[in-house]
Amino acid sequence: MRIGILTFRDEEIITPAEELLLNAAKNRGHEIELIRSKDCQIALEDSRPQLFFQHKLFPPFDVVITRLIGLRATDLDAIVVEQLQIDGIPVINEFNALIRARNKIRTLQLLSKHGLPITKTVAIKQKSDIDFAIDYVKGPPAIIKTAFGSLGIGVCLVQSREELHALCDTMWALLPEDPTVSGTINRPAHEMILWQSAASKMIMIQEYVKESEGEDIRVFMVGGVVIATMKRKAKSGEFRSNFAQGGSVHPVIITPEEESLAIRAVDILGLDYAGVDILRSRRGPLLMEVNCNAGLEGITRATGKDVAGSIIDFAVRKVHTSTSP
Repeated sequence: MRIGILTFRDEEIITPAEELLLNAAKNRGHEIELIRSKDCQIALEDSRPQLFFQHKLFPPFDVVITRLIGLRATDLDAIVVEQLQIDGIPVINEFNALIRARNKIRTLQLLSKHGLPITKTVAIKQKSDIDFAIDYVKGPPAIIKTAFGSLGIGVCLVQSREELHALCDTMWALLPEDPTVSGTINRPAHEMILWQSAASKMIMIQEYVKESEGEDIRVFMVGGVVIATMKRKAKSGEFRSNFAQGGSVHPVIITPEEESLAIRAVDILGLDYAGVDILRSRRGPLLMEVNCNAGLEGITRATGKDVAGSIIDFAVRKVHTSTSP
């Protein structure tokens, strides 16, 4: 079977997760290729849009596995995913699921709507809302995050109101003047794009769950099934438990309630595979994030399970399901 990995990362590198997926597919006898979204073009005309890769028709993959980058909004890149679906190519983590899951605020909004327990969160865009937000999450201390991010990047722990105000001020100071308000709508196109990108960065203020003590649970889901589970613990002097930030990882047995939460979360978002992050609190398990670009290296090391292979096997099954009469 011919499998594509569509990465939204511009840098000419292969991440550990991509390497694991490439090796898992090759070990199973599949042909696999890494495709960067920056090298894709969509041509539009009366009949129908067409997708190109490096100015040639997009390769005839049997299935494509998407790998996002977490530090930016992905709507434009995700249009490539939608075009693959229009062309009838099965996609692992489809367009609508990516849009739901990529924005952390949107993710928590959907989970909350369906009654799932989440960490208390307030999304704000102006200085006058800071005190309301920190009171709502019963801080300080509190967690501050950007809506787009992964690997623990864009996440800070603040210990006081003054620190939170200073951090928010710094972030908003980087936001260029709104050209639609200032009357300078005819500024150069690159400045308009910069403003539109920066303006989308709403700040999230989240409660700090002290009793978690720098630990969380990562539940890795593929095809609606729990594949592997691990506990992540922050290194000394750090509160972020991410493996990419030096956190330690260990296998863990989750409770039926935690398993049910993870299953419901990915079902609501429509994700084929994801890492579901859960905090153990006094009021029970709390959903913290659902990562549609979850890393594979840490959970593979912690559990010894072939998580990448599970994704490849699911992709193959999805092709067979989509082509069966």
